Amino acid sequence: MREIDVCGMSCPEPVIRTQQELKNIIPGEKLRVLVDSDTARENITRLVTSKNLKMEVIKEEDYYALEIEA
Repeated sequence: MREIDVCGMSCPEPVIRTQQELKNIIPGEKLRVLVDSDTARENITRLVTSKNLKMEVIKEEDYYALEIEA
């Protein structure tokens, strides 16, 4: 599973980085994106939904782990 950490970044940077990584993964592979703001989580959720991908949101203590399946 690939992982990117976009904690501390302001939008649209988390979305742009997630979109770049999604271009490089193969079907069936997962991408884990770490975010620390509700705004980034919501915007990445919209991106994933627009691409008809599956995503699981895992709430950790100080951040969210978004597990996206291609």
